[in-house]
Amino acid sequence: PTTFLRPVPLMLASTWEAFHTRCVSEAAGFLSGFCTVGTALPKELRKRMAAEVEREKDELSPWSLAGDEWRAFVRKRVDADALRLRSGKSAHIEEYYSTGLGLVKLSPKWSGSRKATTSNAAVIDAFITARDGITHRGESHLSVKDCWKFRQLLILQVIRTISVVDKHIASHTKEVFCGSSMVQLRRQLNPYEA
Repeated sequence: PTTFLRPVPLMLASTWEAFHTRCVSEAAGFLSGFCTVGTALPKELRKRMAAEVEREKDELSPWSLAGDEWRAFVRKRVDADALRLRSGKSAHIEEYYSTGLGLVKLSPKWSGSRKATTSNAAVIDAFITARDGITHRGESHLSVKDCWKFRQLLILQVIRTISVVDKHIASHTKEVFCGSSMVQLRRQLNPYEA
């Protein structure tokens, strides 16, 4: 079991992180393509972009946002080395979405059962910490049950994240980012429930 189960948490966490990287990249492209003017971008995103341009040493750097150049800047900065998802922990994901899309307070939207004593963000953080222990300190594997429960939790959080990003983008572009309903997404992402 240890030989087989040791890489499973690594793969699950990597899938979680890859989803967020792809989601922010595609959503940034969507924002840059469908916002009619730069001022339609989310305020938090505009503030971060302005701060980045202001930090540049070139006194002509504000011109990099002139005309429609802001569109390329929105896309380019998401792929830049300066904006990287450090890990799948909720605080890092919060910072990543805030910086890349101007979307704040994402992880509270991952809420689960009202009876739950631990938030879904805390469960994800604990799993990522366990993954880090396996990867960096050679700690033991996680059980099949723990890995399966985490997989199921991730599916729900991916669906909730897509829904939140869709609403965020629609509020700025008046366009639909993801046309699938929550039920359709659940069926596509979790065929074992169907």
